[in-house]
Amino acid sequence: MSVKNTKPMDAEYKFDGQPFERIQLADKGDKLGPGKTVVHRLSSGSEGAIVPALGNAGAQEYRKESAKGTFEVEVAIAGEVRYTARLTKCKIEATCPLKLQLAPPGTTSVAFQKVKCKLTKPEKNC
Repeated sequence: MSVKNTKPMDAEYKFDGQPFERIQLADKGDKLGPGKTVVHRLSSGSEGAIVPALGNAGAQEYRKESAKGTFEVEVAIAGEVRYTARLTKCKIEATCPLKLQLAPPGTTSVAFQKVKCKLTKPEKNC
């Protein structure tokens, strides 16, 4: 079945549980045909990004992860779609744990690891 977004689809970055950037992946009204797949490439570092208020525990976690050379960041994806043959609107929510490697000075590229995202259990009739 094809689907149509009834709300925009967003991705939100979080560090130590605190959101610090939100990116819109797809607009309300965007459609995806039956059997089709779409890949959304997340681009970060916008001027609208905010520095998270980490608090004491978050600042301690930041120092610990900085010393390791990797940061654990969560990406939360949320949206709402309607399938062509149904009237019900279905929420789509997933969380993806990322381990971001700090690039040493002079490094031109960093390899990213493939991750498994956890989908939220769908509502009845979705």
